[in-house]
Order: sequence, then structure tokens, then C-alpha cells
Amino acid sequence: IDLEHFEITSENVVCIASVTCPTERIMNLIAGVSNGRLQQISDSIRFDLVDAFQKTVTLTLTLRVNPHGRDKR
Repeated sequence: IDLEHFEITSENVVCIASVTCPTERIMNLIAGVSNGRLQQISDSIRFDLVDAFQKTVTLTLTLRVNPHGRDKR
């Protein structure tokens, strides 16, 4: 997981993270049908961040396949 952007202001928290998957198959399992599972994961993380910071949270999660394949990072 790479945290690409994280900003806290007096009103909100903005977080953008990218998840690198070892294979396209794993990426599709995480994403789920119509990105439904990824949305559930994102919502769960966002709710935890709202509880932690007591602010409005904007969270963007993206999935990508490791271009070097399964063994290399």
C-alpha cells in the first residue's frame, strides 16, 4: 500500500492510497463485482478515520497490478 497523498485541515482529512496487487486475479478479487468489495473496504477505512480524526474524510483507494509480477516489488 502506498500513501500517495494525506492532508489534514481544520475541516477535513484527504487521503489517497494505492494498493499494488501481485496479480490481476488478486486485484479482481479485492475489487469484487463492480468494485463493490473495494467500496466496502474503502467505507470501512473511511469510518475508522472519521472516528479517529473527528472530521469529514475523503478517501480514494486505487488498485493496480505489480508491473514486475508476483515475485518482485
